[in-house]
Amino acid sequence: MSHPRTDALFRHPELDAQQLVRTHELRRVEVAHDPAVSFGLPVPRAMGLAHPQVQQPRRRGQPEVLAVAGLPPDLSGPRLLVSAQTLVYEVDPLEWLRWLFTNAGWTIALARSHPGPDGPRYEVGAMREHDGGVLVRRTMAVRGGPRLVRCDAEATMAQWPAWHDALWASLQGFDLGAPQRGSVEALVAWDGPLLSFGLPGSWDCQGVPSDDTEGAAWAAMPDRDVQRGATLAIQVQALAPGQGAVARRRRMFEELRRETAAAGGSLSGFLEASRPELKAHVPGWVGQWQALGQCSAGDVVVVVVQREEHGAAMDVVLTAPAAGTDHIDWMRATRALDIVIATSSLGREQEVA
Repeated sequence: MSHPRTDALFRHPELDAQQLVRTHELRRVEVAHDPAVSFGLPVPRAMGLAHPQVQQPRRRGQPEVLAVAGLPPDLSGPRLLVSAQTLVYEVDPLEWLRWLFTNAGWTIALARSHPGPDGPRYEVGAMREHDGGVLVRRTMAVRGGPRLVRCDAEATMAQWPAWHDALWASLQGFDLGAPQRGSVEALVAWDGPLLSFGLPGSWDCQGVPSDDTEGAAWAAMPDRDVQRGATLAIQVQALAPGQGAVARRRRMFEELRRETAAAGGSLSGFLEASRPELKAHVPGWVGQWQALGQCSAGDVVVVVVQREEHGAAMDVVLTAPAAGTDHIDWMRATRALDIVIATSSLGREQEVA
């Protein structure tokens, strides 16, 4: 599928507020059975807007159409489609959208998050073949508690250049009337010597023997609706001479390679991953490293994360299906890893708090 460069197809033009008043009308749709997903949308004045008069709650995980805007009389041509979906598990919303679209035959050209006053906004640009041509979609999504509410702007490749700026203005102005914060799943707190952390409620966590007499270790895995499964190994120990992050990391890498080889698999070299958001906000952040591996069940990813603070060291190892294989397990696992890191309280100070 040939197409223009991504930066030309999905531009981010600055909006002119005075022009927007002339070209768009702000429409607000109230969702009686779920006020948290009531929304506002600047609709191009050339378009009509329709929405169900009686909205029926859908079962968990099933998308619900809230409104559609398009050219009259039948709302055809370029259009805007607003829908909501209740997420079942804690996952990264951007990865969830990427997975949904890929499964529906879309080719992802752009996936990024934007900061917003009520939390992150998730943008995806995609294309797919349609009726002998190419259909272009650009999506902006926001979280409202456990609900992911999104607006899809769609047009054919031939229509897209003329409608690009108008549709972008609609996506930029799309917002929830009463956004709710909160997690999809209840988080369960786990406490032990030198460390406390949280995990999504769908994960089972058990204490396991630790090599350090002052430390502790846990093993966690999702306990329902798994594809291939995933594991989190979490260990904390008191910092001691010869037990710095580099030495611990080398031992972990060697042990992981031996274990993988003993099981008949292989593991590539570990590469450091850039996590600027964690480096900026997580005290004592050391870094994240990851490697791809092969085993009898399929491709895997192994991730190692380290923190050091208040005289204690935290090492976490995630083993999960590689992205694009058993993708739901991968999404749940990488999100659980981020939650463990973001909620962790490390060192002797947390014992007194």
